[in-house]
Amino acid sequence: MGDRKLLVSISRMMLTGLLAGTFYIGDAMSSAATISDLSAHSSRQISSLSKPYLGTGYGHVLLKSLHAFQEGRGPDALYIFWDPNCIYCHMLYEMLQKNPAVWEKLTVHWVPVGVIKPTSMAKAATVIAGGMPALRQDENQFDRTGESGGAAVSTNPKTIAEARENTAALIRLMSEQGTKVIATPTLWYPQGHWIKTGVPPSLAILLAALKHTPES
Repeated sequence: MGDRKLLVSISRMMLTGLLAGTFYIGDAMSSAATISDLSAHSSRQISSLSKPYLGTGYGHVLLKSLHAFQEGRGPDALYIFWDPNCIYCHMLYEMLQKNPAVWEKLTVHWVPVGVIKPTSMAKAATVIAGGMPALRQDENQFDRTGESGGAAVSTNPKTIAEARENTAALIRLMSEQGTKVIATPTLWYPQGHWIKTGVPPSLAILLAALKHTPES
C-alpha cells in the first residue's frame, strides 16, 4: 500500500459461539480494525470473522512474498500474522512456548505486521530485521498493562517497507475472504486451506484443526 498510513485505532472484540467447519470452538480473541482506510472505527461484534481459504491465485503468490521467519520443524506449516503490540498475539506466543513438543508437529512462520498502535509498524520492522531473537525480546519484555511489546522502534526504511508489505499482504488476504476486518493474530494454514483469527482455546484444538480441511 506504499506510503498509505497503516496506523489504526483498535477495537477489542470477542469471537464467540460455536463456529463452523475448522473454526475454533469457544471464545477466540483478537485485536482488529476495518480495512477501509484503516482508520478508527467503533467496536463491533463479529460472529464469524474467519473463513475457509479456498482461493487459488493470491495465496500461492503470497507464500513467496512474505518477510517471515520460522520456528519449529514439524510437517504442518502455519503462518501467523503477528503484531508486536498485540496482547492476543502475546497470549498465542505463550501458549506455543509453554508446549515445546509442538515444534515436532508444527513449523510456524511468524509474519510481523503493524496494525495495533502507532509504534507497531516500526517494531515489526525491528523484528523482521532481527528474526526470532528480536521476536523473543518483544514477547519476553511485553507490558501486559500497557499492551506494548518490548521490541525497539526501527528507523530503517528498508525493513519498515517490508513490514508495510507484510501488512498489505494480510489486508489483501482478508479482503480475498470477503471481510472488511483485519485482525491479529491471524493464522493461515495453506496446507488445509483455512484462515482463522484470534487465540485458539487450547493447543489441542489448534492441532486438531490442522487435520481438518474444509469442503470446497
